[in-house]
Amino acid sequence: MMPHDEVLVEVHAAGGNPFDTKLRRGWFQGLFPVAPPHVLGIDVAGVVVVKSFDVSDHELRIGYRFCGLLDPARLGAYAECVTAPS
Repeated sequence: MMPHDEVLVEVHAAGGNPFDTKLRRGWFQGLFPVAPPHVLGIDVAGVVVVKSFDVSDHELRIGYRFCGLLDPARLGAYAECVTAPS
């Protein structure tokens, strides 16, 4: 079950952000502790494939193209699919 106000995005592209490089090197370990296994990546582009029940069609529809930045605490843009707030 997906959390409220979230969509599942099939990732078509992920950006190589300097933040990801620094996070991978451990520079932000105090702010964003990441323990392996963890999927990095905050820049994402793709298509909405699933939406939670309370995301209206006025916000996002299945099939909409999506581009944005993910929450640095959650990350995951290098995966095949990722959840994102609507």
